[in-house]
Amino acid sequence: PAHLLAFGWETTVHARSNGRIEIDSQVYKPIGPDLFQQVDGSQRIAFRLDENGRVNHLFFDADPTMAFERLRWWETTPVQISALVVPLLVFLSTLAGWVVRTSLKKQISMEIARWVATAMGLLGIAIVGLAGAGMMNAAEIVYGLPAALQYAVWLVFPFFILVFVTIGFSLRLWLRKLWTPLQRLHYTLLAASGLVFVWFLLCWNLVPDL
Repeated sequence: PAHLLAFGWETTVHARSNGRIEIDSQVYKPIGPDLFQQVDGSQRIAFRLDENGRVNHLFFDADPTMAFERLRWWETTPVQISALVVPLLVFLSTLAGWVVRTSLKKQISMEIARWVATAMGLLGIAIVGLAGAGMMNAAEIVYGLPAALQYAVWLVFPFFILVFVTIGFSLRLWLRKLWTPLQRLHYTLLAASGLVFVWFLLCWNLVPDL
């Protein structure tokens, strides 16, 4: 999925009251319908509208092969980064807790729930690591699917399964009042983080073709 190369790369268009617009500190004046030219410069930009008259694409004449697509709020960089970083931190905290419990050799009921949570965290971290490794070579990802990214995509399916198993365990923990309230809350946060990470993977089409 070559669109992964655009992760975190976005630009903001500011409309001024005099009809001009500003993009990355550059001001553009209107010279035609949905067509603007840089003030004190020669660069031109154009907007494409959808059937409802809303702007959905931006084009720069400096690179006519590239188009900017209008983002919805959940597609913006802050939201996407949060959907990646927050679950990753929860996965890491789960693994840290697993290491502590293992060193203390503490036996707790429903230990299988902890193993499922640990496996889900490991898979989530592995997916991020492999996807990051696969994106290191831009040319390779444009013309094909790097091996590391392919492995990441195939890990998504077992990750999905573990997410829903974790949700089931979370419900059982609350219904039966197992563990302490804080432990139940952390496990529920883990399950919710898994769902958020699933949404993130779907947004970037990092799912296997079945």
